[in-house]
Amino acid sequence: MKLKRLLLVLFFSIIVFFLLFRVKLPYLLLLPGKAENVLSMIQFPHKPLNPSGRLYLTTVYVIHATPAFYLFGLIDPSAELLSDRISGVIENKVEAEQMKDSQLLAELVAFKKAGIPAQLKGTGVKILKILKSSLDRNVLRKGDVIVGINHHPTPFFFSILTYLNHFPPGQPVFLTILRQGRKMRLKAETIKNSSGTGVRLGILVVNNGIKLKTNFPVQIRLKHIEGSSAGLVFSLGIYDLLKGGSLLKGQVVAGTGTIDANGNVGPIEGVAQKIKTAAAVHAHYFFCPVQNYAKAEKNADGLTIIPVKDFNQAVDFLKNKMPYARP
Repeated sequence: MKLKRLLLVLFFSIIVFFLLFRVKLPYLLLLPGKAENVLSMIQFPHKPLNPSGRLYLTTVYVIHATPAFYLFGLIDPSAELLSDRISGVIENKVEAEQMKDSQLLAELVAFKKAGIPAQLKGTGVKILKILKSSLDRNVLRKGDVIVGINHHPTPFFFSILTYLNHFPPGQPVFLTILRQGRKMRLKAETIKNSSGTGVRLGILVVNNGIKLKTNFPVQIRLKHIEGSSAGLVFSLGIYDLLKGGSLLKGQVVAGTGTIDANGNVGPIEGVAQKIKTAAAVHAHYFFCPVQNYAKAEKNADGLTIIPVKDFNQAVDFLKNKMPYARP
């Protein structure tokens, strides 16, 4: 009898454990991640040996939520739950590609500001997944490469987003695509952007064949960090080192935000968690996209939050408004 009860307890314990920790829910749990000083990651000839100050990119830990993690996210003030809209395999591939692209874009923006010739080349954007929200599931296919919208060239992911911001939801557009080497023109319909302003096509894409042409070699030694949210910090770090390493004036600065080829700074997820990460390394200032400012200021944690629309605003603040650190 005792053995039977023991087996029942063991059986139900296994069931409860499985339900709490193994069943995946359609949510992601965001937690404060780590901070990395980008000035130590950037390598190029004649780099300053001792740049003034420290410049941190900030990250979040992303966990696919189980019921246990979901409950943890509800009670932990430093955690945040987001709806998980794509599969982990696709997400990882996109995040890895976005990190590569963000580094190239950061180099381009910094080079332009420093007067170094550079040119970005791309051959369109490849569709990795067509989301359930898309109105074009019977039109587009995985693997299609979009090279134009309404005869407007779209060599990069950000050029598609910029162009689509001119249209209302439900607006028909004509896409020029490459499908198995054959050029086609297809009619598609836009949908409302669920996470911001403008419209989208309901597809998940990565840049296809993106390259930066320059005679100035830069390497960013970065491991195990993915996504595009470090673009602003990368561009500031490269520019600082190109100009002699004195831009930070001895201060500890952190930040987040995507960057495009024109230096525009875009919104990110997990700004509250990234501020916690910045506070842990004793940052004095935290750059964030203007779209994230309200939430960032609410969770400032003693940091001075600096909202920026573009790269030039961040540089101007570092040059003209940020005081020198006391020795």
